[in-house]
Amino acid sequence: KFIRLLDAPGIVPGPNSEVGTILRYYIYVQKLADPVTQVETILQRCNLEEISNYYGVSGFQTTEHFLTAVAHSLGKKKKGGLHSQEQAAKAVLADWVSGKISFYTPPPPTHTLPAHLSAEIVKEMTEVFDIEDTEQANEDTMENQMSCWATQTRSKWRLSGFILRW
Repeated sequence: KFIRLLDAPGIVPGPNSEVGTILRYYIYVQKLADPVTQVETILQRCNLEEISNYYGVSGFQTTEHFLTAVAHSLGKKKKGGLHSQEQAAKAVLADWVSGKISFYTPPPPTHTLPAHLSAEIVKEMTEVFDIEDTEQANEDTMENQMSCWATQTRSKWRLSGFILRW
């Protein structure tokens, strides 16, 4: 009954600001101090035609006009019969957080790989990975390192006046 399901990306960057937190879908909307600013940011990033169709409003020029139209269509009023932009903004943000407002970012037009990566078509397969060869190479490396260490240690002992006998 009181479970809220959160569908967010696996890696969520740390919040830089309240606006960034809203856009990443993880905030409790009713506790926002100024929801109108966040709605303005959403309107700058989203397709206005889709949002207009979703709320059934059109012809708005500013965020305030949009929120007034949404408040009218949702019946959000404050004392005195005026349309509440704050309640409308919270309703829009609640729709944003719940995923009712569709939003996507198209991929960049061109993509180049970083310098350390490359993509190429190969004409033949490479050799199969052999774990035994890898283990043998590791053992050879370790033996080589140990013999180098022993030689260096003997040299240090001889230089200091001690003779080391194995």
